[in-house]
Amino acid sequence: MPSYKLIPTPHDDLDTDNVEERVAQLSARESNEDLRRGTLPETFESIANDAFWFEYAIEREFEYETLGGEHETKILEKHPVVFLGGDFVAIGNCNNDVENELQEFLETNFVPGYALETLGFEETTLQKIIGQAPDIVKADLNPTQSSEPEQISGRDRRSLKATDFWDRYEGEPVSKVKVKLPNGGTEITVGFDKRGIVVLYEQSLRMREQVEALQYVADNVLSRFINPQYQTTLLEE
Repeated sequence: MPSYKLIPTPHDDLDTDNVEERVAQLSARESNEDLRRGTLPETFESIANDAFWFEYAIEREFEYETLGGEHETKILEKHPVVFLGGDFVAIGNCNNDVENELQEFLETNFVPGYALETLGFEETTLQKIIGQAPDIVKADLNPTQSSEPEQISGRDRRSLKATDFWDRYEGEPVSKVKVKLPNGGTEITVGFDKRGIVVLYEQSLRMREQVEALQYVADNVLSRFINPQYQTTLLEE
């Protein structure tokens, strides 16, 4: 299941002029580093509303053992980067080191003068998502009553809203939620957790379909419930 983190970006200062040409110029194949990193220009695609995406590549050293001894080679990691045509860029969920590298890549090449951070979901935001979603498939809660477990998880293939479980625990602090959202006449199941991870639960989604789902989330969930915060960097004269 594809999962992403969202990075708020100031739309008015987002520099995407001649973007396909720029993605080509930032190719990993043109890198002078021993372990190359950069874009894979052949993965660039776009759809309406200024949404486009490409893969960012990172070479890693890899050691493996055979009957003839140990060998070393280079392997390639690929991480999707999706510009959602507004105030958010989505990156494939990754470890902190790669996340920081992708943020720096975006700051340097697309949003100069800003320090970017991935988005987290506050308790109030998750509660608003629950309130607007037609169906809640799963929720991880942290009940406040001392007689309750410290953490509890409920799920239902239809909707938790119709269960006794929800009658009892509705309103308790939530750390993760999985909801069904309408998307252009179809329905997508999306997970949100407080670490900022967005999971698309539909099976075998093509990249274009993933982007369309993320676009819906950005336009109809994040833009309504989250006020993006940006930090400008101090630039030397």
